[in-house]
Amino acid sequence: MVAGGPHVGEAPVFASDSLGDAVAAARGAQSRGEFEAAVAAWRRAQGVLGLELLYGEDDGFRYEESAEIQRGLAESYLALDVPYAAAVEAARGANMVEDDAGLWTLLGIARYRLADMGGSAEALERAL
Repeated sequence: MVAGGPHVGEAPVFASDSLGDAVAAARGAQSRGEFEAAVAAWRRAQGVLGLELLYGEDDGFRYEESAEIQRGLAESYLALDVPYAAAVEAARGANMVEDDAGLWTLLGIARYRLADMGGSAEALERAL
């Protein structure tokens, strides 16, 4: 049994291991304002994507899906007032998809909350 996982006889948190289901669960939790659950669901989506990349038939890296997960994590961490984690996730996503203004904006906001004014201005300029 995994620590923090469901006990024997309990229903699993995720009904399937599909990336679409994990992303839908994350979006749903985020839209309901359940940001801790959203972080857990985004992490689950991250794990499913990793497994698909490792064992799937697709040879290419899936930048857009990965960036969406990083964006969701950054948004959730900002809502939970955890700017360092938000900055890490936004930077990961922005490094994958460099023209994603939303990720650069999230990075700028997170850096601002960390009192990194120079880093915040740099990220927000990249968003434009």
